[in-house]
Amino acid sequence: MTDPDLAALRERADNGSAEAADELIELATERGDIDELRRLSDRGNGTATDQLIELAGESVTPTSSGASPTAGTPMRPTSSSSSPPSAATSTNCGACPTAGTARRPTS
Repeated sequence: MTDPDLAALRERADNGSAEAADELIELATERGDIDELRRLSDRGNGTATDQLIELAGESVTPTSSGASPTAGTPMRPTSSSSSPPSAATSTNCGACPTAGTARRPTS
């Protein structure tokens, strides 16, 4: 498809032609044109969104064993302290109305 034809197709799709949008999605999917699919998805086209998700899933390459690259890798602590927070330490994120208040033990 020539650039002028593609521009005309985009214009028709932008003006509400579902047929033009479907054709653009088909072309973009065949070419792996993520930018075109993202543009259509950003305009609310659910089919384009679905195709983006599908292409993203295909672009993930598993390791030779078929597992994800991090499968079986132990998680590392994010802080320098390896001990869990004490019961007196508040772990509240601050978004709750009770942020900064200590919990009282219930008996």
